[in-house]
Amino acid sequence: MILVGDWAPDKKKVNLDYNNSVLLANLEGPILPDNHKLKLAPKVGPNIYSTQLPMDNGCFIFTLANNHIMDYSTPGLEITLDLLGKRDFRYCGAGKNTSEARNPLIIKDNGVRIGIIGCCETQFGVASHLHAGTAELGPWVYRAIDNLQKEVDSVIVSIHAAVEDSPWPSPYIQELYRSFIDAGAAVVHGHHSHVP
Repeated sequence: MILVGDWAPDKKKVNLDYNNSVLLANLEGPILPDNHKLKLAPKVGPNIYSTQLPMDNGCFIFTLANNHIMDYSTPGLEITLDLLGKRDFRYCGAGKNTSEARNPLIIKDNGVRIGIIGCCETQFGVASHLHAGTAELGPWVYRAIDNLQKEVDSVIVSIHAAVEDSPWPSPYIQELYRSFIDAGAAVVHGHHSHVP
């Protein structure tokens, strides 16, 4: 499995050569038709969307927990989830409510069962029991790691959190991510800083 950052090509076409490896990426914003008429969500910061998904759905897995997937509110998320389902893309980290958003994804890669938890720091667009949105980072992640360890060979926690444009995570983020490793995660896949 290859861990990558954001999928956010806007309206550009993307050609990838990844030798049929499984890629775990952050779907940074909804996938919408170019001529959509959806209203922008009332939030601080830019609103973004892209018009296309990768061509090979069997190799890409997306986490949807980020600060842009709800940029066009629930309708934008619903269109994106419908498209992901029709194209057989696997995903985690967002849904119609908190329970669905926190639901981990289990995949098999080269005979290894991998559990993936997607979450993001507190921000606009987090799910509630009554509203669609993203899985907010919180104590539930420790329970999810513990539960997944009983079902899979390896656990990945994919988190959209950090200070943008900073090459180093803050001491708080480092300690938090290490606590997930101590709790049993094999890998913490961090994104959002916009810096490799």
